[in-house]
Amino acid sequence: MINSKAQISLEYLLIALAIISILSILIYQITNLYSKNITAIDNIELKNTTKNIQDTFNLLKLQPKAITTLTINPQTKWNFQTLTQNTLKISNKNKEYTITSNNIIILKFQQINTTGTITIEKNNNKIIIDYKTQEK
Repeated sequence: MINSKAQISLEYLLIALAIISILSILIYQITNLYSKNITAIDNIELKNTTKNIQDTFNLLKLQPKAITTLTINPQTKWNFQTLTQNTLKISNKNKEYTITSNNIIILKFQQINTTGTITIEKNNNKIIIDYKTQEK
C-alpha cells in the first residue's frame, strides 16, 4: 500500500515537472519573438523618422525662417550625433542613418528613448534641432 502511494506521488511529480519544462520552453520562445518584433518595429520607426527629417531639411532649403515638429516613438535608445556641420547621424543598436543639409545643424540633445517631439527650426541659415518628451 505504501509503495502504491509513493508511486502515485512520483508520477504526479514527473507530470508536474514535464508541464513546468514545457511552459519554460514556451515562455523563452515568446520572449524571444517579442524581442525580435520590438527590434523590427524600432528599426522601421527609425527609418521613417530619418526620412521625415531629411524631407523637412529639403523643404527648409526654400525658406529663410521656419519651424516644424515631428512626433517620434522610439522603442529603444536612439543616438543623435552631428558628424560635420551639415551632417546628422541617427542610430539605434542595429541601424544607422545619415542626413545632410545645406545649412549648419545645431543639435540640442544626443539620446532619446521615449515618445516625444522633435522641433526643427531654421533661422539665419542654421537648423536647430531640439527634443521634448511627450507628457502623459
